[in-house]
Amino acid sequence: MQLRDMVYLSTSGMMDIALITANANQLRYLIEFNWKSSTFFLIVTLIVISLCLQVAVGVALIFKGRLDIKRQI
Repeated sequence: MQLRDMVYLSTSGMMDIALITANANQLRYLIEFNWKSSTFFLIVTLIVISLCLQVAVGVALIFKGRLDIKRQI
């Protein structure tokens, strides 16, 4: 694995963590302060879908990184 690939994987992982943290914070805020809104369920559904997709991408990147390391050995 080249240094460029390792840097790409680490920076994309950090961006994933930042995005997950932001979405979790938005979900917490929505549940605490905005639960009477008419669009509450739609927004919660979209945030939960976004969180699930982010976790799936994170897991895929972990497997991609492991497979690339095994091919190098």
